[in-house]
Formats: sequence, C-alpha cells, structure tokens
Amino acid sequence: MQETKRLEDQLWPAVVVPLYQKHIRVSGEKATPMDYEALLKDAEFLNMLSFRGNLRKESTTKKREVSQQTAEVVLLIENELR
Repeated sequence: MQETKRLEDQLWPAVVVPLYQKHIRVSGEKATPMDYEALLKDAEFLNMLSFRGNLRKESTTKKREVSQQTAEVVLLIENELR
C-alpha cells in the first residue's frame, strides 16, 4: 500500500496535473474539457487514466486482503485467549 501511495504521490504532480492543465478548463467549481475530441485522442492522457485506474484497483485488492488477514488474526487471538 505504501508503494501505491508513493507512485500516486509521484504521478500526481509530474503527470496528472500537467495533463489536467493541458486539457481541462476550470471555472469556479466546474471543470470541462477544452477540446473533448483531442482529449480522447491523447494517448498520454488515456495511458495516465488507465495507469491510475489500475493503481486504484490494486490498492483496493490489497486493502481487502489485509482486512481479511486482520480478521483471521483477530479470530486466532480470540481463540487463543479462550
């Protein structure tokens, strides 16, 4: 999980922010693509979305595994205490 966070922390300022600034217009709380068709054709932007999505999926999977392992350890401890 620390590795995922480290990657996200590196990816955000180095890749996400520049691509966001390149393609997205922010007005108040509203963000809209400047050129939607260009955005859909930007391989770097699409790769970044895919990479971030995969990081999130991996992180979620790891969190579920750790949660399950923690529950198993708690049961073992409870059984040992009985």
